[in-house]
Amino acid sequence: MKYIIPIGTNCYNAYHLRRLSMRHCSNFFDWLYIGAENIFHLYAFYIYVNILTNFEFALENIISNERHLPISQNYPFIEFTHNNVSNVDEFNTMKRRRCRFIKTINDCEYTYLFNFR
Repeated sequence: MKYIIPIGTNCYNAYHLRRLSMRHCSNFFDWLYIGAENIFHLYAFYIYVNILTNFEFALENIISNERHLPISQNYPFIEFTHNNVSNVDEFNTMKRRRCRFIKTINDCEYTYLFNFR
């Protein structure tokens, strides 16, 4: 089976794949948000570094931003809009998604679906 891994500046890719019954699981990047004021290369760097480091720093130093959404101090331009990672259960959900993403790119045939608006 070939997996489609949605990556974008918001949750639209994951949402549309789900509506088309093409989404097999929830991954780390599915429900993140990067505001339009942020530069594309920051998000591309975030993706690249997290894949290289197995997301070692993605869930560290969680604080709330000015919109009262959880962010990591390491990557303040990325919001966890659908998951309050300050909550232990939701933090663990994101850890499972991180592990699932790593397993998928290491063990499965996949393609990325990018959407940077």
